[in-house]
Amino acid sequence: MANNKGHKLSEKQLNILIIIGSILLVISALAIATLVSLSKCYRATNEARKYLNSDDTVAVNFDDNCYTFSPKNNEIQRGLVFYQGAKIENISYAPLLYHFAKDTNTFCVLVNMPYNFALLDVNAADNPINKYANIKQWYVAGHSLGGLVSSMYAINHLSTIRGLILLASYANANLTTTNLNVALIYGNQDLILNQSIYQKAKSQLPFNYQEHIIKGGNHAGFAMYGEQERDGLASISQIEQIQETVNFCKNNLFTNE
Repeated sequence: MANNKGHKLSEKQLNILIIIGSILLVISALAIATLVSLSKCYRATNEARKYLNSDDTVAVNFDDNCYTFSPKNNEIQRGLVFYQGAKIENISYAPLLYHFAKDTNTFCVLVNMPYNFALLDVNAADNPINKYANIKQWYVAGHSLGGLVSSMYAINHLSTIRGLILLASYANANLTTTNLNVALIYGNQDLILNQSIYQKAKSQLPFNYQEHIIKGGNHAGFAMYGEQERDGLASISQIEQIQETVNFCKNNLFTNE
């Protein structure tokens, strides 16, 4: 008879296998939990989705996994690539980019981030900027975490980026020696933006940065995805906050070009 004794695992080997198996199970559970967490996000409202339709003033298209908003019957003045906030469906910002296109003659690109998380694709602006090479002047903009990421992109692409628009956000790069046009905009009812970090981060901006505080605005008011957890209560509508944002950039930031 064959002797199977040599194939028998020792108690030590068995314990090692059990430990390895337990570690793999924990890693798998964490990976699944992370994917589930990332897959959850604030969804765009039905009102936001209406702005994905072209009309007499703005042409809206979906191309290369991006939405573009192009002003009709007007010469395009500049391009803008927008980075969404963390775990917020990108089309929630369609109303904002629609009004930028309509009111400021800006060609706007709404990029689509993996798992709605901008840090997973810092260089998302590369493709549209290269594709629409006829546009010579570009801005990057972002909301909340998307603003931090857009500042990371700007510092590494100073030859192509003219300016930066940070909505309820701050720069995550030292921009003091750059010639960027920078705008900081947030609502005075925003309870999510960390004011301590925000104020300290101003020291990383060019000396001529511009700041605008929207009275009655909050963190979520730059888009249409409903109320955000821990946010303050806005006393103005989302469309009012969006319009004030666009008007400030039109009358202040873009006049420095």
